Amino acid sequence: MRKNNGETVLLYNIVDKSLQKKYQIVCLKLGIRVKAVKKEQLKEPVGALAGAKEVALHGEIYEGEGFVEPMMVMKGFGSARLDEFLLALKKDKIPKIDLKAVLTEYNKEWDSFQLYEELKKEHAVMSQEK
Repeated sequence: MRKNNGETVLLYNIVDKSLQKKYQIVCLKLGIRVKAVKKEQLKEPVGALAGAKEVALHGEIYEGEGFVEPMMVMKGFGSARLDEFLLALKKDKIPKIDLKAVLTEYNKEWDSFQLYEELKKEHAVMSQEK
C-alpha cells in the first residue's frame, strides 16, 4: 500500500457492488483515493468533488435523473502513474470505462454534466476514427 499523493479517482454509475469493490482494492493498493459520486452531486464542479482546493462546492443538490453511463475522472496523476493505474485495472480484468478524463485547469470548474457531454462527443469521434 502506498501513501496518497493527492491522486483521486471519481467514479460515476458503478452500480455493481463487486465492481465497486474491485476499483476500491486497486486504488487502495496504489494509494489512490477513490470516491463514488452520488446523483445529488452532479451539479457540483468536478474539481471540488475530486478535492481540488482551489475549486469550491456550490452546495447545489441535483434532483433530476442524471446519466447512466459509467464515467471516471482522475485528479493528480502524472503520466507514468496514470499508465500504472490503467494497467492495474486491466490486469485485474476490471471492465474498461469509455468515458474517462483527467482533471485539468480547463475542466475543473465544469459540473459532471458538462464533462459527460464533452466526453461523449470525444468518444464518438474516437470511435469513428478506429
